[in-house]
Amino acid sequence: MQLTGFLLWVGASVLITTVGNALFRFSWFNQDTNMVKNVKVGIVMVLSEVLSISYVLLNKAQGIFGLWGIQIYPIEDAIFSGILISGGADFVYQIYATITSFKEKIKAEAESSKAIAKDLSKNLDRKIGD
Repeated sequence: MQLTGFLLWVGASVLITTVGNALFRFSWFNQDTNMVKNVKVGIVMVLSEVLSISYVLLNKAQGIFGLWGIQIYPIEDAIFSGILISGGADFVYQIYATITSFKEKIKAEAESSKAIAKDLSKNLDRKIGD
């Protein structure tokens, strides 16, 4: 199987999302402030750039754009690839967050249904006993 620009982009985006999720589990990142959001974006961009630049320069390989047939200097390819990877990582994270949110919603609805059924059962038993 040959590495293509799309595979490199998807793989690197998933890798950055996974590493970012592991880093963002610390309690400081759970605060809902603009500073924390900006720091998260900065970390994802730095990780993406480091990954992209080190991949291109250490392996003497083409970046995403080079694999797509766009011939530019390797360092520029690495920088632009890093920007593309950080955008892809955000996209992958949004999919992950949507799935997680949907699972939590279904779980909450199931618990709510159980509580309502239990309450109705108690009320029905009380009325039958009267």
